[in-house]
Amino acid sequence: MHLANRDWAASATAFEQALSIVLDRRIGIHWEARIVSELAEAQLGAGDVERARAGAEKAVRRAHELSTKVTECRALLTFARVLLRSDGEVVRGPVEEALRRALALVAETGAGLYEPGIRLELAELARLAGDDDVRRRELSEARRLLGGMGVAYA
Repeated sequence: MHLANRDWAASATAFEQALSIVLDRRIGIHWEARIVSELAEAQLGAGDVERARAGAEKAVRRAHELSTKVTECRALLTFARVLLRSDGEVVRGPVEEALRRALALVAETGAGLYEPGIRLELAELARLAGDDDVRRRELSEARRLLGGMGVAYA
């Protein structure tokens, strides 16, 4: 809820506490990568790009190690967001690779919930690259997918 409300400090605190519980008690370890990914989103929102990037990288790595493919999809989306908001075009290759891998995981796992977000980040990547056709196509697909979920996107 804090994350959705863009309360970055409260979000970070909540995710740090959740991560501490998971790691200290060794329960729900399959949630570790998801929690780290959400923490990275909060850090990014707060403008702490370095910590967000380190967290996003860790989330991708842990999700892959734990074979939690849906969580890996989410972590890859976070990683791409962090890179796009930190370095932009300089990291085009890693961003595109992360988003393509996330789309492959959506197809493999059926985690369609993440596809609109992936498409929006692909649109942002295209915008940064000056590719208006790809940007429009990705935005259109994101709107279509969101509409199918009952969500309006302007």
